[in-house]
Amino acid sequence: MKLKSFLIVLLLIISFKGIYAQPTYDKNGNLNLKGLSEEDARRILGDMFAPKFFKTLGEARQIKESIINGNKITAIVFNYGSICAPNRLGGTADLVWNGLGYGFEFGPLAAGEVQDKNNNTIQIVDDSFVRFSPLQGDYSPDGREKWGWLPKAGYVDSTQGEIARLNAEDNNGDGKPDSWPELWYNSGAGKYIWPAFLGDQATAPDEEVFYVVDDFTNREFPYYPFNNDSTKRGLGLDMQVRIIQFNNALAEDIMFLVYSITNVSDKVLPHNYFGMHGDPHIGGANDYGDDRAGFVDASGFSLQSAVNFPQRARNMVYAWDPDQTGEGGKKTGYFGWKFLESPSIDNDVIDNDYDGYTDESPFNSCGIYLDGNAVFTGITDVAKYTAVFGAPKARWAGDEDGDWNIDRDDVGIDGIGPDSPNYPGPDYGEADGKPSQAWYSDENKNGKYDIGEPVNDDRLVGYTWAGSEPNFGLRDISESDQIGLTSFHAALYTNTYPNVPANDPLMWEWLSTAGVDTAGQNLLLQAGDNVFNFGTGPLSLEQGETQRFSMCILFGNDLQDLILNSSTSTKILEADYRFAQPPIKPVLTAVPGDKQVRLYWDTRAEESVDPLTGKKDFLGYKVYRSRDYTFSDIYTITDARGNPTLAPAYTNQNTGEAAQWHIPIDGSVYVNGFHPVELSGIGVKYYVGDPADKSGLRHEYVDSSVVNGVTYYYAVVAYDNGSLDVGNELPPTENKAIIRKDAITGELKFDVNTAVVTPGPLANGMIDADAGVGGTPNPAYGVVSTGKVFVKVLNNFEVPDNKTYAIEFSTPTEYSVTDSTGVELTFTANDTVYVGLGKTNIKPESIVVKDANGNVVDPSKYYINTVAGRIKGTTGNSLPTGQKYTISFRYQPVYKSKLVNYEDSNPAFDGMRLFVQTNPLDLNYKGSGFNSGVNTNIVDSLLYNASGNYPGNPKIQYRADWEVRWNNLDTLAGAKWVNIGDTVKSATNKTVFCPFSIYMLTGTGYQKANYLVNENIPATKDNGQWDWGEGIILRPPNAAGATVSYFLTFKLPKIETPKLPKQGDIYTVRTTKPFLAGDKYTFTTMSAKFDQQKSNPDLGRIYCVPNPYVAYSLFEEPGRTSDKRGERAVQFRNLPNRCTIRIYTIAGDLVTTIEKDDITSIATWDLLSSEGQKIAYGVYVYHVDAPGIGEHIGRLAVIK
Repeated sequence: MKLKSFLIVLLLIISFKGIYAQPTYDKNGNLNLKGLSEEDARRILGDMFAPKFFKTLGEARQIKESIINGNKITAIVFNYGSICAPNRLGGTADLVWNGLGYGFEFGPLAAGEVQDKNNNTIQIVDDSFVRFSPLQGDYSPDGREKWGWLPKAGYVDSTQGEIARLNAEDNNGDGKPDSWPELWYNSGAGKYIWPAFLGDQATAPDEEVFYVVDDFTNREFPYYPFNNDSTKRGLGLDMQVRIIQFNNALAEDIMFLVYSITNVSDKVLPHNYFGMHGDPHIGGANDYGDDRAGFVDASGFSLQSAVNFPQRARNMVYAWDPDQTGEGGKKTGYFGWKFLESPSIDNDVIDNDYDGYTDESPFNSCGIYLDGNAVFTGITDVAKYTAVFGAPKARWAGDEDGDWNIDRDDVGIDGIGPDSPNYPGPDYGEADGKPSQAWYSDENKNGKYDIGEPVNDDRLVGYTWAGSEPNFGLRDISESDQIGLTSFHAALYTNTYPNVPANDPLMWEWLSTAGVDTAGQNLLLQAGDNVFNFGTGPLSLEQGETQRFSMCILFGNDLQDLILNSSTSTKILEADYRFAQPPIKPVLTAVPGDKQVRLYWDTRAEESVDPLTGKKDFLGYKVYRSRDYTFSDIYTITDARGNPTLAPAYTNQNTGEAAQWHIPIDGSVYVNGFHPVELSGIGVKYYVGDPADKSGLRHEYVDSSVVNGVTYYYAVVAYDNGSLDVGNELPPTENKAIIRKDAITGELKFDVNTAVVTPGPLANGMIDADAGVGGTPNPAYGVVSTGKVFVKVLNNFEVPDNKTYAIEFSTPTEYSVTDSTGVELTFTANDTVYVGLGKTNIKPESIVVKDANGNVVDPSKYYINTVAGRIKGTTGNSLPTGQKYTISFRYQPVYKSKLVNYEDSNPAFDGMRLFVQTNPLDLNYKGSGFNSGVNTNIVDSLLYNASGNYPGNPKIQYRADWEVRWNNLDTLAGAKWVNIGDTVKSATNKTVFCPFSIYMLTGTGYQKANYLVNENIPATKDNGQWDWGEGIILRPPNAAGATVSYFLTFKLPKIETPKLPKQGDIYTVRTTKPFLAGDKYTFTTMSAKFDQQKSNPDLGRIYCVPNPYVAYSLFEEPGRTSDKRGERAVQFRNLPNRCTIRIYTIAGDLVTTIEKDDITSIATWDLLSSEGQKIAYGVYVYHVDAPGIGEHIGRLAVIK
């Protein structure tokens, strides 16, 4: 027994040694962090956050993280300041670009020189670095308190794990994106508003995170920045942080970082620096020892002296891998950090930023209006100024770059104008005819400007920025005289001291170096594992003063591409981060079918207004298709330097049709379909579509070039027309196709304009969904309009069963669809804050709200915005926060539509789309004639002509049908009719006998028709009866005067023997009739369902594919995590909707069971056992049990 126990222990020891990598140590005995995997780092070092990252011990709720990938850059960011973290998500979110990671950890530094309580001069440095053992960031000696940046409360929802992020999901449907704080609810706008950099969320980027940190826990030195609160230490700084991404083709390789540092202490900070410390690893987390470093300062000085750095490309540090080879043999690019906005010095009489204007300031008021020769005020170099801002123009003195526009920007200091969907109401400075900026005294210490607090147009000591109008003051990046990059050190990476942020004296020495001192910096001349430390300064900070620092992280395929992106980043800054934005993304749905995929989308993109031009500039749609969720393979159009830039629309291989549709365009402007304006700096023109194609837009597309069982990714992108305005020429922009991968789980998250679908037929015995009878609704009693009303089933998977809808016309050209059955759903109340209900255009009279006990809630306790579909309590606690309620109502999924020409633009609802085609009021020549079964060769003729050659005037169209009901046509001597029907008047007011009766049919039934007979045949004129060839003049009932409508004649055939109508035969005159106000149609839906009678009992059609399985199948996808292949897959085909598949070894052991219960005909097996283990190679037996149908047995071979 002892020997057996010993062997077990020995085996365990050997096993554990095999599982865990053994840590290594540097020459000083410090743990080599970079030698650890993420799992080993967690095992050896524990949780990097607890407890040292708590402001108060036990309070971990404010530490958050987000993975952002709003363009080609994917990074994990933390709300204590750092971008990336050691041993965390390498190759997945460590500043990943083009499949390789580029960052170990980067974080902001703030350094200040102050007098401590003993009047000693000290230097305090704030950092965000996370590692304590070995020490990299600054901590208390026991490691229980972070000495540096930590997040401030109130800027994130502490109940979840993410940083406040622009595109955060609202998973609980309470109207608040989950990561946003309650602080951002705007009662004026009635919703949560993102605190957008430019003031208005309507002009937001593709992705942005926002947080605020302070340094109050940095207790390393005896310095007390607050006179009456000794618990708050550090330098007394708040730092607001924004990380911004744009997916525009010009900015997709750039990540912008905006830091606004405010001295919130009671003391002046006279001597400070701001910078960044970080560790690049070009080529991946395990490829860091051969990186080169370079820089270019504000003057253009660089050790790469042969390279020309344009002015806009300067103030940058960068790294590259000389062999351009990273992990997995992938090609590496260039990685840069660039100062875009640095401290503003407005009193040194120096043009620090080389823009031709000396001592501009973001802190001033508007000043006086400058025109005439006064426009040159402050401009010290007209050529430089013109190159950056354009020719000097009339402007306000405080608007140094002259870009404030009274028509666009005079919206008040909140930056939100009345045309914005986020407009909360008028505010300070709005519509006063001049640029406005304000500073306030925060009397109630709540960190925001409240009406009634002291405010001033010029910054006073202790006053804080309240806001400014767009293109002015702190919202105008160009209005500051910036000093740019003033220091850069590339030093050897060390696991702990000396080259780490915890080393305050070294950080101060590096940041305070005047200029880039290249002496002794060997890593500026040779490759190695380096860290970057770069900064700007010095600057002073008065009480309440804010200085903003903007940087960007950028990438390029080579140095020239990096320089181009660096220049582009400066242009973006100069434009205050304002882009010509693409239209709103269409919402896409993809539906699998048998050897086809149906795509359909909405029309919201077509109403988009570009915030830069202020115009509706939507032009068209394109479809993209890929087997790769990143769509990386579709970008086959390269720029002038061979870099992939644009993607052509998907072309169906079967039809040759390019899936691109547009509003008709002028071929003389868009020569060969190309927009005349190139994408800036890259030599590419955008293809907007074939000018000869005048078919217009589409909102549905069927891809018939697919293989059943194969997974495809689709995107529908909307693009705009750019601008052809002289002086403001812009190329088109389009939405991006973005499917995000969760960096940890590999789960895919789809943007609204993307979808994944695997085509295949419906299950055996399934019947397609239907609406009405074959798509045709039932007209209500009395509706005789002849226009077409058709309900098309787009998605079998979404059509509900036995639900009734009503289509009602409010005018002849306007209608709505009402869900007459109604819906019932549950919502969680948020007191007096609106909560979304997921439906719009709710019928007020149908609303019933019940509490959790089923009691009806008094309607006085809630208010519902029926148009937007939102509910809130009328007073505090009338709908208590967190309480569950049930609400039922009817709503209108199509509301006041004016689409009556069979457009495919109505909103899709419940898997259906309504098509309506109106008819003009006119004779229906094709639909008129003898009824079916009448055997006659009488020649009929119908005529309507407002100026026609038949009696009566005016001649008007009339909304009715007429039936000519024939009698027996026997005659007496003298050709008199034996059987008289109607007795009417002739056109000359004489009595006429007719061998038929005519009835007019309206929506309420039949009535005797009003008509005349035109006795104009010479042989029978005025003989007192209707004869062949004499016209019948149909009139409206009660027609006044000589008013007539239609002219009908019947003639005998000229050659053939006449076949006369018989008693009871009917000839019908039909008209096409437009819809009327009050017309109503109803239809009831039938969901897709299984029909036992239509199922094929022959289960022998079931098969498995591929069979045999040899290492890989066509249906498998690439792995979604960096260290794993995609799931293996085989598919069982031709299955019924409900069945059980059991898979056995050849020996009869059960491997796994697959339960199928859906309307498709395919089930997939991942070649894993029920315990999640990979199966062995060999032969397997599968058994399909379909209840009520039968069983099927087959074999599957799995070959290595």
